[in-house]
Amino acid sequence: MKASCLLFAVLLFIAGIQPTFADVSLQARLLLQGAYDATTGLMRDDLRSKNLLPSTQPYNYQPFNYTGAETASPDLLVREGDTAVVDWVLVELRPANGNETLLASVAAMLQRDGWLADPHSGEGKLTFAGVNPGDYRIAIRHRNHLPAISQSVALGQAATMVDFTTAVADDISRYQTQGKALLWAGDADANGRIIGSGPDTDVNTLLGFVLTEPDNLNQLANYRLDGYYNADLNLDGVTLFAGPGTDVTLLKSNPILHPSNASYSLNFVVATGNESTAVITPPVVDTATLNIARLFGAATQGADYGEPLKTPVPAPTMRK
Repeated sequence: MKASCLLFAVLLFIAGIQPTFADVSLQARLLLQGAYDATTGLMRDDLRSKNLLPSTQPYNYQPFNYTGAETASPDLLVREGDTAVVDWVLVELRPANGNETLLASVAAMLQRDGWLADPHSGEGKLTFAGVNPGDYRIAIRHRNHLPAISQSVALGQAATMVDFTTAVADDISRYQTQGKALLWAGDADANGRIIGSGPDTDVNTLLGFVLTEPDNLNQLANYRLDGYYNADLNLDGVTLFAGPGTDVTLLKSNPILHPSNASYSLNFVVATGNESTAVITPPVVDTATLNIARLFGAATQGADYGEPLKTPVPAPTMRK
């Protein structure tokens, strides 16, 4: 039986007929403004070093509503150096001709050097199982930074590289510094907008986290809130509303100093909606040979191929 299947596969290869398999892979790189250290060009891993990172993906609440069951391997959580993990992010596939429809999602871990890692294997390839090869937009979402979405990218079985870190002139979809592009920090309520003053300001969200902490018995505004919270905008494991080194400083500076805020208006809103100019590097691979190997299971085993396609469902709002 195996011999006949092998002969069939070889004949397909010779005839140039390649069987189609439903999964696509990518490698992605991005930087978070809140954790970025301009001196080293890397992000800080304070959440990991303080043992505050959750071992399971944290996006199972509104507005993300992701139901994936990704769990980080213990080996990944103890990595140090450039590949130490910073936080969890959500990676989504959207249609090539628009960004409204969510097609597939996976949760990944972000390293200090910006590369994403599979939480199971620790490898740099993310795979969307049950998704046919084709053109997609790649969306990156984080719990307190504004998202970024790429232009149309061709995805297949071999991993395409998508780099969100390269600064491009006039691209205001990300914060730019020293030739690098970073996701904007400050979206404490994860509504796709950073508001420093006025109605629905994220400042109130930060204050709410601090004042409603059960251990803050006197409801002090300068209470030090330690832990893994969305109000911790600089990702150092501490939420500070008042006093030196507050998260409010970062939150208020982004709207005021935004390139489009020529008048330095205090109530300027930094919002999503602009496509990010990501650098795309297509893979170089002999796909016919790969298809033959996968036809016999040689390349379909293990965590490389990710979680099955999940359908997001509504979940109750949680205090994160």
